[in-house]
This record gives sequence, structure tokens and C-alpha cells, in this order.
Amino acid sequence: MRDELYFEPPVGAITISHRDKSLALLKGLGAHALRLELEVRLPAAVEAGRVLTLKTDLHAPAGSGSLVWLGSAAVTVPFEPGTVEGPHVQYVLPNTLVRALEE
Repeated sequence: MRDELYFEPPVGAITISHRDKSLALLKGLGAHALRLELEVRLPAAVEAGRVLTLKTDLHAPAGSGSLVWLGSAAVTVPFEPGTVEGPHVQYVLPNTLVRALEE
């Protein structure tokens, strides 16, 4: 996965990808957490702002070729010009949903 978000100058492009081997399914009480570490490359634009908020949706393929929504997550990244940030995105999945996905 690699995406680019494009903004008007002076910001330009922000590249977002996942870090290799960072996907984890963590067991909890009555739920699981699906966790993924991102790699966010921020441009050197000083005028851009102070934070970047990423909102995401998690989907699974359905039998008919369509997608089924599983959850949403949001993460706020400090906007330090020219840096690479590594925020974690985490989706909470009830145990019943995890069992349904396994079937």
C-alpha cells in the first residue's frame, strides 16, 4: 500500500505507506485490535500547519466481489516539515466479527 495525498502549494504531496511487518492482531477481552504502523513522509513546507489528521476505513472482501465495512480509525500526526512520522492506526474488532471473518 502506498498513497499520495496532494495539496495546493506550498504543501504539495504527502506520501503514506505501511511499515513492513507492522500488522498485528492483538487479543483483548471481548475484542481484538488490528494494528498497523504507517510511514508518513511530510513535505518541507513550513507554512503547512501543525497537525495532519488521517481518517481511515477498514474493509474486507465479500463473496460477491464487493467490500464489507469492518471499522474506522483516526490518528493525528504532528506536522514537522521534512520528517517521517510513524503513527499506529488501530481498529477495534469484536470477537464475533473476528470469528465471522475466519469462517
